[in-house]
Amino acid sequence: MIFGKWMETCLGVFGSGQMKRARQAMIKATRPVVEFLEERRLLSTTIYTVPSGHTTVYLEKVFGARGNVDVFLDAHVGQAIFTFTGANDLDEIYSAMKGLTVIDEVPAASKPFAANNQIDPYGVCAQLGSGGTLKIIMGIADTTMEETANALNSTTFTATDTGGYTGIDMFGPGVDSVSVITSASATHVIVPNLLQALTVDTRAGTGNITDLGGAGSGVDEGADQRVSVLTGTGNDSVNVRNDHDGDNVAPMYGTANITFGAGSGNALTVTGFGAVATLTNSPSIASVNLIGGGAVHLDQSGKGNTTTFGTLTLATDAVGGLGIVDVGAQRLKINSINAATLRGYINAGYRDLNNGQNWQGAGITSGYGMALPANYAVGYAVPSDNISSLGLTGNQAMVVATV
Repeated sequence: MIFGKWMETCLGVFGSGQMKRARQAMIKATRPVVEFLEERRLLSTTIYTVPSGHTTVYLEKVFGARGNVDVFLDAHVGQAIFTFTGANDLDEIYSAMKGLTVIDEVPAASKPFAANNQIDPYGVCAQLGSGGTLKIIMGIADTTMEETANALNSTTFTATDTGGYTGIDMFGPGVDSVSVITSASATHVIVPNLLQALTVDTRAGTGNITDLGGAGSGVDEGADQRVSVLTGTGNDSVNVRNDHDGDNVAPMYGTANITFGAGSGNALTVTGFGAVATLTNSPSIASVNLIGGGAVHLDQSGKGNTTTFGTLTLATDAVGGLGIVDVGAQRLKINSINAATLRGYINAGYRDLNNGQNWQGAGITSGYGMALPANYAVGYAVPSDNISSLGLTGNQAMVVATV
């Protein structure tokens, strides 16, 4: 009772009345108080270390046990080599090997989930050696996949399904390449600012939306230089954006390589200078909108191939100039455009900001004209030009690089 003796020594300097009041004050001060706090659970991270000699890890749901995840090595056959059984844990795949691939086929509703008032992380995590790849295959009921957090050493993707269930994938800097593969129609993939190489594959359905880059969220976002998008069989939309919101964060100038499927009703929108979409085939795209310096390059494999845009709109925004189309050595057919508007787009591409006549302006231009403006130009034809080999009717037009 050292504390009690100390109090008695201190209280000895007081008179009897003072000591009584002091003791009463002490009793009140030391009376126990019970405070009801919210329930919190501190849970765990479970780590599976991949043995050497393996190249691929498959993650599969455990039927009838939500939050449990089976691990297979090199092929999804036979019995699982390991099972994560903590329904509210962070399931970590760890390997120091270079070039390992993790394929996560666990749908959102079957991934580890948060317990009530849980403060620890949960979900699936890949901590890999350099050159690692993470492939996330969305479930048939998963409708949205979004990059929800991005830090130097950790990136998070969150899937949401039709029932409101969410599933989390996290990965560290050893993952150099990420693939998001949808399994249904009407999905939405949102990737605002990923540093890793990215592939978005929505070929399993129609009516899918892919958003690359930001929308005023505080970072100068844009498509990474190693982005590929493969669309489905129609009515798909791809949006590439660099928002240039003036926060002094360097934008990620680069190209999104886009392969449109053969279906109709597709749309492409590219917004912000430095945001570029390069077409890797010669598709038919129903609607193309290029805003504020956003650009599209036609596929440059071979020469004289025809890409078709249903409509083409080049516009400015509050920050950037007119949108840009680089036809290269190909043909661009536009199904509905006013001849005067088209002529204005080509004239804008011919003149740069200093009124130089070098095909380096914002508008419709050609890389050939940029390189050798004395030898190459951009021309167009409309139905009234009576070029029967082009087969133009109505408000159609054909744009080509000319010598």
